Amino acid sequence: MTLRLITIVPLFVLLAGAEPASAAEGSYPVGFRYEAGELAAPGGAERVYRRLSREAFGACTTSGRKSLREAAVARECYARLVAELVEKIGDAGFSAIHAEANGERRLASR
Repeated sequence: MTLRLITIVPLFVLLAGAEPASAAEGSYPVGFRYEAGELAAPGGAERVYRRLSREAFGACTTSGRKSLREAAVARECYARLVAELVEKIGDAGFSAIHAEANGERRLASR
């Protein structure tokens, strides 16, 4: 099995309207590891997607009370980070799981 590491830098500070210089200070890389064979195993892609979602959620949220703006920024950060990670993985079945999780309908290929 091949272990793969994907690293993304979420710039959620930019979404909050911060200047780029301070955004670099407020961002950090998010590493996500998975075994390539996990995606092909029965139920594996779903498990990997849940792990990826938890990692993205943890990277984009903070504890404590948030203003409505902060909550919106965290949601947008999460959505963008998950989408970027799914794209970097580049697996069609995995992308379909992401689309389904986001309420998108895919036409069955004929």
